[in-house]
Order: sequence, then C-alpha cells, then structure tokens
Amino acid sequence: MVASIPSMLSWKGRPLSHYFTHYQSDMSVAWQQQSGPVSSETFTQTLHRLEQQFAWAMEDRLKFTGGLGGSVEIMNTSSYKTGNNMAAGFACLQTKYNPTPTTELTGGLRNDRHNTYGGKLNPSIGLQQKIYSQFTFRVSAGTGFKAPDYKTRYQVFVNPLSNYMVVGTEVLAATLQQLEKAGEISEIRQHLLRQQAGINLSCRVNYRGKYPFGDANNNYFIDRYDAFVDGYFLLYATRENPFYKDHLSAHATVDNLLDYTDRLMPAHPGRILLVGVQYRFLKD
Repeated sequence: MVASIPSMLSWKGRPLSHYFTHYQSDMSVAWQQQSGPVSSETFTQTLHRLEQQFAWAMEDRLKFTGGLGGSVEIMNTSSYKTGNNMAAGFACLQTKYNPTPTTELTGGLRNDRHNTYGGKLNPSIGLQQKIYSQFTFRVSAGTGFKAPDYKTRYQVFVNPLSNYMVVGTEVLAATLQQLEKAGEISEIRQHLLRQQAGINLSCRVNYRGKYPFGDANNNYFIDRYDAFVDGYFLLYATRENPFYKDHLSAHATVDNLLDYTDRLMPAHPGRILLVGVQYRFLKD
C-alpha cells in the first residue's frame, strides 16, 4: 500500500515476514577397537522469527526505513536441560539522506532485547562519496548486539573423519573433564577455561614427519633415492593482556618461534610476529 502527501511523501509497508529454521543432529561415534562410545548426542534447535518493515521517502533525497520483530528459540537435547525458551525482540530505524547527487549520508538506531542477555541500543553512521564513475569512498561506524544461540552454547559435535570436536561454551568445562577422566585427551589448555578472566597465555607445537619433495630419479615411484623434506617442529605462542575491565586488550602472537626454515620449503616463512590492540564495547 502506497499513499502520497501531496506528491512529496510516500509510505510503503512491506509484507510481514516469518522465518523458520530447524536444525537437528543425532550423533553417535564409537572407536572400532574399543567397547565404549566416543560420544552420543541428540540435539534439536528450532527458531521462529517475525519481522515487519516500513519505508518512507520524501522525494528522492530523504528516505526512512524502519522495522520491528521478535524471535523464539526452542531447544531439545538428550544431555542438557535449560528449562525456558529464549525470546528476543528488536526495533530499528535508518535514515538515508542525499545532500548532493554524489553524496549519501546514513544514520540508524537499533534496540535489541533478550530475555537472557538483556539488551542494548546500537547507533550507526555512514558516509558514501562518489569521487568519479569508477571510484567511491565509503566509511561507516556502529555498534552491534548478538546473543549466542543454543547451538553455540550447548551442542557437542565430533567429526571423526577430520579429527576435530566442537563444544558449546556452556558445557565446555564439563565436557573436557569427562574426556580427561575417560583418558581420551592428553592436555587441557587452561586458557580456554579462563577466557572470562581475560588471562590468556598459550603455546602450541606442531610436528610434521618426513615427506617426499620430488621424484629425483624419474621412475614415477617414491623410493629412498628421491628428495625428501625432513621432519620438523613448529612452535607457536600467544599472549593476551586485558585492561580496563576487559574493555581493552593487547595481544601478541609468534608463529614459528624457533625460526625454522628449509630450502625445500620456499613458501614457508620464518619467524612471524603479530601484535595488536583490541577494544570491546561491553556492558559493565
């Protein structure tokens, strides 16, 4: 539906949208040479979301876009019970203004509310300037709010083919203790369990065994007369220091700490040092 007031203001209401997603996993992994299973987990996550958008325009220079909506997330799992479902709602308004044909200014506000994680009002602003036909300058800034879903918090997933395991944040400590008790892991990196405290210091060692580089004698087989890359260790170290109640953090990462190089690995760099500073907008 479109209404005009006297040919300067137009209004349009878009259809009400309903989003539905359903995720389900039923997993059981067991070692062939052992009697006990590695893990067994049934997980189901269902999400319903309603969203309504509106648009207003004053000629071609000033446009408004607004919206509101809400969502309900439901979880069923064989291992953990949470009791209540998670519900969230939002309302937003964005303005787009074109003072000249080549300049576009945008500004917006979005208010998010969550029954578990509270809410936040998030502003945003942006500028787009067309310099010439093939070059446009864009800059923007804003804040955001995103609550973790049930899959991020509670699902435990094992991929035996690629040899990795994904553990939800709410069940990380309990799952690691269970695996350690069963003798299925050899080390727990404590910095994973101290992320809330902001004390992160970790070291990691990777080893790759001897492998062939090329068929030196051209017999189309890999044998002892061919060229091989020797086995080697790579050492990695990372440290992060928080400041100002975890709002500001400085971190340093060293790849290939021992500066290992090999002439048969020309694309493999030596020691690499990465440093950075990060600021987090947290609600105290």
